[in-house]
Amino acid sequence: MNTLNRAALACLPLLLAACGGGEAPSAGAEAAASHEQAAALAVPAVPAGRYVLKNVQSAKCVDAVPPGSDGGAFVQTPCSGAATQAFDLTVQAGGSHKLVAVGTGRVMDLAASSTADGALIHQWTNNDTSAQRFVLQRSQGNRFALVNAGSGKCVAIDGGSLNDGAGLRQAGCSASGAQQFLLYPVSTSGRGVLAIGRYALKAVHSGLCIDVENGALDNGAKTAQAACSAGDRQQFEVQPAAEGTYSFVNVNSGKGLDVSDISLDNGALIQQWAYGGGANQRFVVSDDAGALRIAARHSGRCVDVSGVSTLPGARIHQWDCLGAANQRWTPLPAGDTPPPPTGIWVGTWGASPQGGNTSFNQQTLRQIVHTSVGGAAARVHLSNVFGNQPVTVANVHIAQRASGSAVVAASDRAVSFGGQATVVIPAGGEAVSDSVDFNVAALSDVAISFYLPNATTVTTEHQTGLQTNYVAAGNVSGNATINPSATSGSYRLLTNLDVSNGSLRGSVATLGASITDGVGTNFDANQRWPNVLANRLNAAGIGVGVLNQGISGNSSLRDGAGPSAENRFDRDVLGQAGVKWVIYSDDPINDLRGNPQPTLEQLLGPLQRMIAKAHARQVKFLCSTLTPYSDSVWTPSQETTRQAYNDFVKSSASGCDGVIDQDLATRDPANPARMLPANDTGDHLHPNTAGNAAIANAVNLNLFTLP
Repeated sequence: MNTLNRAALACLPLLLAACGGGEAPSAGAEAAASHEQAAALAVPAVPAGRYVLKNVQSAKCVDAVPPGSDGGAFVQTPCSGAATQAFDLTVQAGGSHKLVAVGTGRVMDLAASSTADGALIHQWTNNDTSAQRFVLQRSQGNRFALVNAGSGKCVAIDGGSLNDGAGLRQAGCSASGAQQFLLYPVSTSGRGVLAIGRYALKAVHSGLCIDVENGALDNGAKTAQAACSAGDRQQFEVQPAAEGTYSFVNVNSGKGLDVSDISLDNGALIQQWAYGGGANQRFVVSDDAGALRIAARHSGRCVDVSGVSTLPGARIHQWDCLGAANQRWTPLPAGDTPPPPTGIWVGTWGASPQGGNTSFNQQTLRQIVHTSVGGAAARVHLSNVFGNQPVTVANVHIAQRASGSAVVAASDRAVSFGGQATVVIPAGGEAVSDSVDFNVAALSDVAISFYLPNATTVTTEHQTGLQTNYVAAGNVSGNATINPSATSGSYRLLTNLDVSNGSLRGSVATLGASITDGVGTNFDANQRWPNVLANRLNAAGIGVGVLNQGISGNSSLRDGAGPSAENRFDRDVLGQAGVKWVIYSDDPINDLRGNPQPTLEQLLGPLQRMIAKAHARQVKFLCSTLTPYSDSVWTPSQETTRQAYNDFVKSSASGCDGVIDQDLATRDPANPARMLPANDTGDHLHPNTAGNAAIANAVNLNLFTLP
């Protein structure tokens, strides 16, 4: 075993009091219990504690109606965090539970100890009878039925109602969602974001699940990501722990997820160890754009897939919480685990999100994306990251485009999200689809269609799409031909298309502003320099996806046309599927043209910080020189700083892993401060189609073949 770090050693004397109780989980012979011993110590399915009960069917919470008199009602109301929605559960004889309403002090009780269907479930003074004991019976990974110990019947929302104020009655037990409840632990810091139960944990960026390597039973067995399966080695019993944290105990081994050596350092591996309740075995779980962020209690660092890898076998470790997709986890309740993808996930198309304001109502959007690489399966990313209200998206389809708004009917496939045809994207969140069996061809047009069933103001879009997209009335996503009522040159909600293809090397994100975004090239022509780069890579047989992450008007120093390059780096670069390289392009030009003009040192700050972030994730950072410009705001001072920036990125001190000399590729040899007229759109700022080709041709393809 590695030597414990200094901070961990300092913590050991205080471990029982300050680090969550129990023995140091990664040290000492007593921790090396056998698999059978660990399993015997496993916590019950529902340990004693304080919980909120949320009905699966209605998504409303059980509420004790005050005042707490005998016979008072239990009803469902919108979940609010009120004390009347909290229950103290105590374990009774035989493994049953007593449920005491925190807000009223009364006990959940079956009226008159009845055995009849429809008998009322109400509040009553504690009398320790079987009418007040309930067996919390797991029906699925995180769903529980409340079975009365006296009658053997289940607590249900009256009539299966979805309405506020519907009461509780007993009924013969069934699989109805009206009888299924999610149990959220409550602590002094509030209601937990994850219901207790049995889950697999799927990485948002890769679609792969945390797996105990080789299904090992031993202390110290490491974790890695692997194709999701229903196997116990990927299943974890998630239970409340001290200080509002959670524990994750592997179903196969009976051992808890654990940060090795109680380390505080980036890169410390996540392993399994006999669970003792130490702070390195307890995790703070928070919502992160509809997924989960899982941070070790002792270090504050996040559970993270090393290197932002999309490959099976990549280690799971802890790292500074950056909000990247390889630190965001989708909990898959046991029984909901999807089939494994056919290979690794690599981005084939992308468009960086920014703010917008476009209204739709009962309309279908059909949006056309041009791929860079192919694969045997696909998944779709939808984003509401700039929204302040949830957005409901239904009937998502993917198909090969025939021409215009028409698709090849035989290629059409429905796309699901968590097995459902409809997905609600939370405000500030995103949704990643399930894997769909759809053959994606490289350098082809793919149509992604979806229906917006409600009056919706879409505030997340990519404005400069340079592609004709279509809007049609009604729910026509699955139709081969539609009758568009409007067209648009922007992408709404749609941000990424990934493919599954084990032969690919990875993806390159091209981070920049309007030049990268293609301003100056022709509409519907895919002539942006990242498109031309994708053409070159394909012709050379180099399997690298190209993801255009340019935003017109973007800069490196300030938010405006989207977050600044630095502020969106984690999401738009490190969060991309299969990213192994980034080409940083033209953002600093917009800074130079601003007022006040930044200094060279100010321009280099974001560059150097992004390089450090990329290198920490084993992503190669390829720098670009800045193209010349001579528009109406040009000044000699700007030119001096531009040339100094270019000199720096070409120097050995830059930290760049390679350089694309866009300046040399586009400038006029007779006047290097100006763009060659043959490359100039005429605005003396943006390169035209020929200029974009010149930039793409300046990229050394060997940068993508070197180890």
